[in-house]
Amino acid sequence: SSRYIRLGTRTQSSTLTQNILPDTLFYSNQYATTRSMNEQHAFNGRWEWKLDSLSTLRFTSALTRKNTNYLDNTRSEALSEEREFVNTGDKVNEGVNTKMQADNALQYKRMFRKKGRQLIANLRFNVVDDKGTGYLDFTNQFYQDGILDSVASASQQKINNNHSETLGGKITFAEPLSEKVSLIMEYSYNQNNAVSKRNTYEKASNGKYETYVPQFSNNFDFVATSHTGTLISRYATKKLQVSVGSGVSSVQLNLLNLDDASKRVYNFLNLTPQSSVAYTIKPNNTV
Repeated sequence: SSRYIRLGTRTQSSTLTQNILPDTLFYSNQYATTRSMNEQHAFNGRWEWKLDSLSTLRFTSALTRKNTNYLDNTRSEALSEEREFVNTGDKVNEGVNTKMQADNALQYKRMFRKKGRQLIANLRFNVVDDKGTGYLDFTNQFYQDGILDSVASASQQKINNNHSETLGGKITFAEPLSEKVSLIMEYSYNQNNAVSKRNTYEKASNGKYETYVPQFSNNFDFVATSHTGTLISRYATKKLQVSVGSGVSSVQLNLLNLDDASKRVYNFLNLTPQSSVAYTIKPNNTV
């Protein structure tokens, strides 16, 4: 299946505030206008194959492309008790963002002739690519006794490039020990590789955005890897269901700062005990 969504919005807002303090009184006003246009194309597919009488293979895929154009204008004012300007600010923020995302999953399910025994294997691969270019222009004016004293302004270009790839797999095996008791074993692996580049450039005297602003920029390479094992014992009757188990997971985070080539590695070991009890009083009521 596929779908297309196009949504344009325009909003205007005014906020007028009076601040009353024990020894003074002042005002702050803000006027904002926002315009945005969002377009989204999405595709979803599902395919299933029956390999034999006991096993099936299923593949699902979801592809999305989203484009966003935005323009924000904001005027802010701070006034004294006599309603004289203390400072004013004008800000224009506009840009374009494009996000592409692909979510893919493959599942193999195997049943056995012994009732309750089954094997499920899942493999998934997700990709996200997010790019954007924005422009920020602002002018702040400062007043002394109602008279303009100084002006601060800037014109910046912001370029963002983010890319992420996630590969994960999970195997689940259920083994019945009796008619009421079963044992569930599970192992999962997940790895996420991501690159985040957010850079800001100031407009130079020649009108080009070529002056790098490090305090508003950061560039990172991130890798997260995890292994998780779980063992659960489950007791089930028509009215009572009880499960008790625990899981162990190890997580490693690798963070590389691309600006200064510094690297940090974090390792975590987590123990996750779990238990649940459910009792059915009537067919449609559960506690």
